[in-house]
Amino acid sequence: MKLKNKLRHPLFIAKLWLAPAFILVLMLAVMAGGFITMHHQQTTVSELVEIRHPNLLLSINLEQQVKEIHAASYQFLAWTSASYPAARIDALAATIRLSLPKARALAKAMRERPGLSLDERMIAEKLSLSVQQFTENIPTVLELAQVDQSVATTLMMKAEVSFSSLRHDMDAFRAAQASAMAMVEKEASDSFIRAITQGTIIAMISIFLGVLVTLSVRK
Repeated sequence: MKLKNKLRHPLFIAKLWLAPAFILVLMLAVMAGGFITMHHQQTTVSELVEIRHPNLLLSINLEQQVKEIHAASYQFLAWTSASYPAARIDALAATIRLSLPKARALAKAMRERPGLSLDERMIAEKLSLSVQQFTENIPTVLELAQVDQSVATTLMMKAEVSFSSLRHDMDAFRAAQASAMAMVEKEASDSFIRAITQGTIIAMISIFLGVLVTLSVRK
């Protein structure tokens, strides 16, 4: 009878529901933390896949295009100096001329890419200007190489200054890209570690409060 009366007591009933209620609330907190972490991870992966990696590929394509123009220009000077067949020289000149607008288009696309950090955007502006200056010097070199080799070589040296500036900007841009990607990856890693730590703490608190409530009920 005493036990029956105790079971009917409102305070005892409240204590019985206290432990499950605490555990439910803490489980909901764990689920909410997991959802937030999952959303953050998804955002990070999306940024890496849709923004960072395409930006990196575009910068690699730009660098490759510019290096091909640079190497082909020196090859053109060497062929004209060595009196290679005119057909081969003209074909090489045509290839170089077709590559110039492609390089400028890639530089413009790089400058306008979404998701660039402030440092990346500033360097991309300088890089676009360096590409413009370099590609503007090459056509004159091609035109004068077959007329006056010494003047063409002098102009190529001028283009070399632009190319050196371009390479410096390219290295700076790649370093800025690597820094931005490392920051994104670090944020994702820190978020995951935080979620694991918070989940562990909440689980320990759940166990501790469950024990306390159980002891309270027994009293």
